[in-house]
Amino acid sequence: MTSGNIYRHLIVYSVPIFLGRLMQMLYNIVDTIVVGRFIGTEAMAAVGATGMVTNITLYLFLGFSVGAGTLIGQIFGAKKNDALREAVQTIIAVSLILCAAFTVIGLFLSDPILRALKTPDNVFRFSSTYLHIYFLGISGMLLYNIGSEILRAVGNTTVPLMILAASSVVNIILDIVLVVVFDTGVAGVAWATTISQLLSAILIMVILTRTNEVYRLDWHGIHINFSQLKTVLAIGLPTSIQSVITSFTNLLAQTYVNMLGSDCMAGWSVFGKLLGISMMPIDSFSSAAAAFSSQNFGAKQYGRVREGIRRSNVLSFGFSVVLSVSMFVFAGPLMGVFTEDAEAIRFGAVFTRWIILSMIYYCISENLTRSMIGMGDSKGPTLIKLIFYVGARLAFLIILSAVFTITPIGVSFAFTISWALGAAALFLYFRIRWAKRLSRLQAEAAS
Repeated sequence: MTSGNIYRHLIVYSVPIFLGRLMQMLYNIVDTIVVGRFIGTEAMAAVGATGMVTNITLYLFLGFSVGAGTLIGQIFGAKKNDALREAVQTIIAVSLILCAAFTVIGLFLSDPILRALKTPDNVFRFSSTYLHIYFLGISGMLLYNIGSEILRAVGNTTVPLMILAASSVVNIILDIVLVVVFDTGVAGVAWATTISQLLSAILIMVILTRTNEVYRLDWHGIHINFSQLKTVLAIGLPTSIQSVITSFTNLLAQTYVNMLGSDCMAGWSVFGKLLGISMMPIDSFSSAAAAFSSQNFGAKQYGRVREGIRRSNVLSFGFSVVLSVSMFVFAGPLMGVFTEDAEAIRFGAVFTRWIILSMIYYCISENLTRSMIGMGDSKGPTLIKLIFYVGARLAFLIILSAVFTITPIGVSFAFTISWALGAAALFLYFRIRWAKRLSRLQAEAAS
């Protein structure tokens, strides 16, 4: 990524990530369709109610993986092979410790969290079953994510895609066999996801172990380099904190949705799938921007860093506009793919039409954030997101509930406002802190 056509690098890097996330979304959609059509609306609401809990778990690990990817990308760009080998061993060692911790904590806290979220009694049993099975197999998701982050940081996005394709096929087959054929209900959906994720973890660990590249994983040499770990945590911890607190705020939004009944919960759950689809090109290009920034920043190619940010914004914006407008126009029919419940379709369409077009703000925010993290700056973007994604969103919901009656439109507007304000603040922060600094560093490197 440190030489050659920038658009080409970004697209070649992004497309496998986009396809991989499309596959993840596909088997999530299959989960939703299977639950909605073969188990029922209550079960679909229950699985949707677990989404924020599973997201918090993922976000806790996300900061570590982002920090790990940034460290490896910068070391790889600087061509420091010994440090790269050391970093891989450290990252896997810490990941194994986190796998054990997340499993135990998740199993103990699942039910208390669901009760704190005021999950209705008619869906609590389904949600509890799903979460307990999910946390039993959470190591699969965590190890696949960190393994794929290592490969992507060095520019290899194809192997993670192939592994994800295989696990997606397994997940879909197991969904049909366990739920449709053997009538195992929500437990069958959870086991299908858990087994497929464990498969993806095994495959990516095998790839890292058997590769002849410098980033080869040596199980006998696994240890923790605390200096490198400190760097990973310095970059990743603010990201984790921001992601978790933002997700917690979304959990509070979920409680407002829960108050509107199981039909609204089901509509929110289906809308979440469409929102995920709209976010995929943005997240893919922002991941490319992060890898591009980290490698070129490590290689001291500061002009390419700046140009990469601009071009990733162009690509991300274009794709997100097309998807968002399409979903706005066809919101109702898209909801009907997942459920036949008329009220769930109505609620889901409301959420879609009021939130989806504001993805332009999310697009700007994510590209700038991931690019700055790629250069090692996570504290500034984290603080800005906490102020607006958490503070502004939560303040709006509290004021709304105190003054007016909570409605799906009100919940939706909380997301639009926070994304818009966050994007404006992040743009100003980048201009003030990084735009001139990159120009200065470029001039110093050239002299």
